[in-house]
Amino acid sequence: MTEPLFRKDAMTPRSRSLSGAVILHAHIPTLIITALVLATAVLAGSVLWFGQVQTENGPARLLYWLLGRES
Repeated sequence: MTEPLFRKDAMTPRSRSLSGAVILHAHIPTLIITALVLATAVLAGSVLWFGQVQTENGPARLLYWLLGRES
């Protein structure tokens, strides 16, 4: 029972990967879709926050107007 459980040549690549750098790999289409979703969300948020509508009481921020809190 002094023999190792796994062969040495089978464990060598495993031990190298434990001390190496972690590389997260994603496909290019996934990165493009993620970037498009984030850009769309930022654009929509910017329009809601900075957009203005003209009301009877003067200009109001679009977000407040949509929520019914004209100020």
